[in-house]
Amino acid sequence: MRARHDDDLWTRRHLPQDACREPFHQRRYLWNSFFISTVITVAALFFPSMAAYALARLRFPGREKLFGAIFATLLVTAPVVLIPLFLVARQLGLLDSYAGLIIPAIFNAFGIFLLPQFYLGLPKELEEAAVIDGCGHWRVYWNIVLPMSRDVGVEVSAVR
Repeated sequence: MRARHDDDLWTRRHLPQDACREPFHQRRYLWNSFFISTVITVAALFFPSMAAYALARLRFPGREKLFGAIFATLLVTAPVVLIPLFLVARQLGLLDSYAGLIIPAIFNAFGIFLLPQFYLGLPKELEEAAVIDGCGHWRVYWNIVLPMSRDVGVEVSAVR
């Protein structure tokens, strides 16, 4: 009986034919990873920050109950949500698409929970000055609040 060397175990003839063409697909795999992670990170910072700004600064009926419901979703673990999320994605026809990967990952209660605490610490006088200058809620958010929340946005994206 002949002892095999490690070189004999890893020759090309032992690999499936698809694995030999694998390096040609690497660019596509890297692009997919880059694209999906970038879109998820940007969207997961943008949408929760809008919701958090509304919960921190705007007064509307049911605001406390809505914040409590968002906070309660932090108590539900990911494995509990996995199968219902798959079923909804299948019903909407999102399987095997970028949207099926991106849309469920965007909505995260952690950012909506953390950001209002930061927004409450911002001086209200800055927003009042912008309103006096003629800015609406969207313009105040986009031109004043969002640029000031870069640091906490980096924290939310890192913890996420």
